Amino acid sequence: GGVRAGVFALEGGVCRTCGVDARALFLRISSLGGPAERLNALCDVNWNLPRTGPALERLLQRPREGDFWQADHIRAVSE
Repeated sequence: GGVRAGVFALEGGVCRTCGVDARALFLRISSLGGPAERLNALCDVNWNLPRTGPALERLLQRPREGDFWQADHIRAVSE
């Protein structure tokens, strides 16, 4: 919640490590027609997909901005 909002305010959703614009990616993915198109687009950008079936299904069916932008998407905050 609060930490994510603070980091987002500083970085605007762009990862300083890999350079991916997670906000733009979310907007692109959510505008696509369906799960197959979304999966193809995510694979095209080498996105780290969820490891469980239910999480992947939800991402492809009902993407949320928080699915794309995580303060720790490359290295866990605990590291």
